[in-house]
Amino acid sequence: MRFSCELFPPDRFLISIRTPQTMPGTLHRLTAAIYAAGLDIVSGQVHTDYEDGEPMTSDTFIVRKTRDDVNPAVDLALIMESVLGHSTPVAEIFASRAVPEVDPESFVGCEVAFQNDAEATRMYLVTEDRHGLLYWLTGTLARHQINILNGHIDTRGAEVADDFYLQYNGKALSEEKLKDLSRDLHARIKYIT
Repeated sequence: MRFSCELFPPDRFLISIRTPQTMPGTLHRLTAAIYAAGLDIVSGQVHTDYEDGEPMTSDTFIVRKTRDDVNPAVDLALIMESVLGHSTPVAEIFASRAVPEVDPESFVGCEVAFQNDAEATRMYLVTEDRHGLLYWLTGTLARHQINILNGHIDTRGAEVADDFYLQYNGKALSEEKLKDLSRDLHARIKYIT
């Protein structure tokens, strides 16, 4: 795993992570680490490519502090090591740092659309920006064993637009898998279209 964190003036940080872990739940563990470190993702790119014939995930995020006592380079490096290096359960990390779990009931007014193509399923989400939204969303995808191949995260003022390309067992999501995922999203979010 390669990790870097640098100041992105005036008050944000650029985090880059490259890891050979490309299975479902990898992005969820990364967003959990960022959330537990007291950071909020403003924008990002998630990309799967190949190095020496092996799949690799390259993620780049621009983050901002949610509290003044946050030291992104130190906190995030420690959390990343415990999440990715030793497979410490996310719940254990949250408990040790007194991090509250995200309440999806606060995610009202989400718009979600899916589009299948031959290789992957595109998921597009637009909603109000909320701390922990990406962590919660990637956790939902991980529970369904859905892998995020590529993605774009963009915060525009108070609105966030996330665009992901998803696979289940190396293929686009089946109609049944889409129904299960949609049902889960609808059950947990107050209003979704």
